[in-house]
Amino acid sequence: MSFFASERGHTTPWVAFYRPRAAPRLRLFCLPFAGGGASSYRGWSNELPSDIEVVPVQLPGREDRLREKPLQRIEDVVDRLIEALSPLMRDLPFALYGHSMGALVALEVTRRLAATYAPVPCHMIISARAAPHLPLRRPQIFNLSRKELEQWLRKLNGTPEAVLNSAELMDLIVPALRCDLQIDDTFRTIAEPPIACPLTVVGGLRDNEASPDELRGWSRYTSGAFALRLMDGDHFFPFNESRSHAFRILTEVLSTTAPQPNCGNRA
Repeated sequence: MSFFASERGHTTPWVAFYRPRAAPRLRLFCLPFAGGGASSYRGWSNELPSDIEVVPVQLPGREDRLREKPLQRIEDVVDRLIEALSPLMRDLPFALYGHSMGALVALEVTRRLAATYAPVPCHMIISARAAPHLPLRRPQIFNLSRKELEQWLRKLNGTPEAVLNSAELMDLIVPALRCDLQIDDTFRTIAEPPIACPLTVVGGLRDNEASPDELRGWSRYTSGAFALRLMDGDHFFPFNESRSHAFRILTEVLSTTAPQPNCGNRA
C-alpha cells in the first residue's frame, strides 16, 4: 500500500508501506535518514507491539516519489510534512522517530506543532545524530564529488553494495541524498525553548557520526524526561546487525509512553 488512508478518507503520498492496526493505542511516525525512503521502515510493524501503528514517512525525490524534486530546506520539509500529516496527528496519540537527518526533522516538527498549539508528540525518539547545537565532527559532505560521496557511503555501511556498484541506481538516489545532506550539514540551532514531551535518544557505540557524549547533548532539548540508550552497532544499527536490540528498546519505550495533555487524539 503506497498511500495512507485514514478513517476520514484522507490520503497522502507522504506516507508509504502503512499497515493499519485493528485497535492502535499509539501511532509512530518514522522519519528517514539522509537519502532514505519509507521502505527502510517497511518491516517495523512486524517487530513492534500490535497496539503501535507504524507510519513510515516518504519524502519527495525517492522511491515512489522519485519524479518529484527533493527539498533542500528543512523549513520546507517541516511545512509540507505538517500540512500533509496534520489530519493523522489528531485522531490518535502519536510519537515521532527520526534517524540521523530524520532526528532534525522530528525536532523541528515538534517545535512547530508546539508553537502553533497543535497536538504534539507523546514522545520523541531520535537515533544516530549528534545534538544539533554541536559542530559536526566531519566536514560538510553534501557537495563532495560523486566518487567521494560513494566512499563515504561505504564507510557508513548503510547502502547495499549492489546499489553502490550500479551507476544507474546511484543516479536515482544521489539527488535526494545531496539535498538531505545539505540540510544535515548546514543545520544549526539552540536548545531554547526546550520541547515539553519526553525524549529518548538511541545510539550505536561504533557510530563514527555521533559519540555517546554528542548524543547526551540532546538532554537540554526537553523539559520532560530524557533517556539515552546505547548498544553495540554502527551508524545504521536499527537496520542491520543491532536491529533486534533496537526493537527491544523501542518496544520498551513505546509501551510506557502515555498521552500528554496536548498529545494527538483531538478531533
